[in-house]
Amino acid sequence: MPLKKKRVSAFEVKCKETVIDKRTKNKHKSDKPKSKHVKVVDAINSLPKEKQIEYVKSGNKKKSRKSQKRKKSAKANSISPKAVAKTKQKSEQDDNGDTNISMVVIDDDNEESDIASDLVDIQAGEKTVDINRPEDNKSTDTDSMDSDVHRKHENIKKRKIGSLENDKTAVVKKKSKRDFNKDSEIQPSEKSIEESVDDRDDWTDIGRRLQSRAGYGDHFDSGQPSTHKSPIAIPVGDSVLVIASHPCVFPLKGVVTIQAVVGTASVMEYNLVPGSQGYDVYSPDCNSLVTVSTVKGVTKTKTAVNQVDSMLGINDKTVINLLKNSLNDSKPFVVLKFDKLKTTLCSFISNFHPYTNIFKVDGDKTLLNKQLLPLSVKMPGEDMDVPEISVSEQLQNVLDVWQENLIQQNEGVPVMLVCGGKDSGKSTSNRLLINSTLNRCKSVYYLECDIGQTEFTPPGVVSLVKVTTPVLGPPFTHQRKAVCSYHYGSVSPKDNADLYMRCVQLCVQEYKRVEQKTPLIVNTMGWMKGLGWQLLLDIVRLVSPSIMVQLMSYQVSQNVPPITVEDLEQTSWTELSKMFKGENIERKMERIPTFLSLEGPISTSYNFRMKPTDYRNLSILSHLGANLEPGLTLTSMTPFTVSWKDVAIHMCHVQVPKSQVMCALNANMVALCEGDITKAELYEDDGPLFLKKNKQPFRWIGYGLVRGIDMVKKKFYIVTSLSEEELARVNVLDIGGISLPENFLITQKGERIPYVDEIVKSKGLSAVKPRKHMPRKGLRGNNQ
Repeated sequence: MPLKKKRVSAFEVKCKETVIDKRTKNKHKSDKPKSKHVKVVDAINSLPKEKQIEYVKSGNKKKSRKSQKRKKSAKANSISPKAVAKTKQKSEQDDNGDTNISMVVIDDDNEESDIASDLVDIQAGEKTVDINRPEDNKSTDTDSMDSDVHRKHENIKKRKIGSLENDKTAVVKKKSKRDFNKDSEIQPSEKSIEESVDDRDDWTDIGRRLQSRAGYGDHFDSGQPSTHKSPIAIPVGDSVLVIASHPCVFPLKGVVTIQAVVGTASVMEYNLVPGSQGYDVYSPDCNSLVTVSTVKGVTKTKTAVNQVDSMLGINDKTVINLLKNSLNDSKPFVVLKFDKLKTTLCSFISNFHPYTNIFKVDGDKTLLNKQLLPLSVKMPGEDMDVPEISVSEQLQNVLDVWQENLIQQNEGVPVMLVCGGKDSGKSTSNRLLINSTLNRCKSVYYLECDIGQTEFTPPGVVSLVKVTTPVLGPPFTHQRKAVCSYHYGSVSPKDNADLYMRCVQLCVQEYKRVEQKTPLIVNTMGWMKGLGWQLLLDIVRLVSPSIMVQLMSYQVSQNVPPITVEDLEQTSWTELSKMFKGENIERKMERIPTFLSLEGPISTSYNFRMKPTDYRNLSILSHLGANLEPGLTLTSMTPFTVSWKDVAIHMCHVQVPKSQVMCALNANMVALCEGDITKAELYEDDGPLFLKKNKQPFRWIGYGLVRGIDMVKKKFYIVTSLSEEELARVNVLDIGGISLPENFLITQKGERIPYVDEIVKSKGLSAVKPRKHMPRKGLRGNNQ
């Protein structure tokens, strides 16, 4: 039986022909033009042996331009893990003295000019490489030649990259941008289960300022990374446990009550420790967002689970197992308990435009915020365009100096005075100072001298407040009763500087009478020039601060040079006022303060959509709506009736005819004050009492809204948040420049109000036509 001939493929025939050609050194090539790879190989083979080795050792250092086709097929042309392993094994053999030498061969995208320039440099001797390895024998065996040729044709077919058969050299594919680095290990194409569990979003970088927290010696480990994992939220009943991996800083938007369970965290420089009560945090988007930062982490999982269980009483084993796994995954960790904040303030303020959305919390697709949204709070991501409250390095130095004074008290009770131009960050700095003080002291006094942007009272009031709990939000969220407060009746002291200084003097005297080694923080106005500078000098002499901090504003025109001791010797307002029988304030100070002048702004400038008027309106609405029952409004509250004979009427800073005072008083906001009314006068029989312009300020108790005036029964109808005991002290209705917010008048529920909610046709609607460019007497020389 004849034997069948073995069928030989065209590829194998081609391989045998190539082998025969190489043995006889008779290279019968096809008539096709040579490719760039063959040209490079021929050019290198034509060089002397030493030049070939020099070229292999030096390599091609020039970067070639990538074609459009190469960019699209970069993924397809990447080197497989098997090829990487073979290449790595071959390079290791080369290091051990094997005969193969690896080099990178130029692919189709390289320019011929780059190849020619390299070859010319080698021939000219410009490129020199030290060769320490001896030359090997040129003879090769036939089997190795066959395998090399076969591998060559496979590479040409699959990768379209040329190969070079040589004693000293072996062809290696060119590396692309997506390929492995020369010294890196092979990375798996898919993430492992452990990596997918740990793959969380990076949060904000933790600041080194947390190392010097007062009362805690916990320091950061230098080996920890600069970023950390995002917190984990676990719902437990009506609460949510937030597990943060220490160190961690995350912002909040909305309102929430926070309580520390395990570890220590800080909110606006106030330390939350286990066992303490929960604190209300307000973080609306009309101000910089409040941030929570971890201070001291814990690593014992079993102890932490027991603490959480003892506080919340977890009976679900699934929740306990989830808690254990989350704690083990977040070491060291801090556990906080978030609860829904129960208050009517947010719903009351949200009834007024344009404050309807300041507490609104939008939905979020992240699992973390889905657990927090039922509490009306969330942790916004980096895409939210609202700044966060942070402590700069300059401000941290101020806090450190203040802590040292609280500990040592070498010069008596420490007093901090903060000054600076508008938008310099005085309010935020004062809140951080108050909170950091409460970490060491049970209470701190706060003297409010900025009557335009007040902290604990509505505007127009100079007050002294004793603070015993931290302030974790903007001013309208923590209105409080004052130790003493005096009504000035305007947002600027320019109307009556003597009355303003008298209010400050009375508050300072009250502090000196009641203080029992309790520190004092003084807030001043943003008016730093002219009359404002003279009033600042008087306040410094009255208070005698131990530390005086000067902040810098983004508005360069609001800044003044750093204050020195010589500046405090300048003439103040009270010295000028003595010539007109003004208030007499002593010039001598008890001590020379330590001056801390910051070189630049403490935070990034941000243009909020709300104006200073809006912040004042929010404080007024918060004051009037305090203790308001859910579902009620100010107009639905039962007013108090006050007889004309029990109170006297006084007008601040302006003169109004007595016949028109009732018109100015009706539907207006008045200051409910306590004062001496023995000198009050009657306008007519059975009429109201009036006080002339008073040089002494009245003691402020609160604000009220005059709902109506009964001219027959001789009574006032006043709506206020004050209690009956506080109203019993009121005997003066002081009318000043602080008016009811216009939003309160134009957003009432019910029928539309003519001339307020809608335009009503009238005879005078189009009677007066505007005339422009009319010359006026006394202006620009128009005196005719």
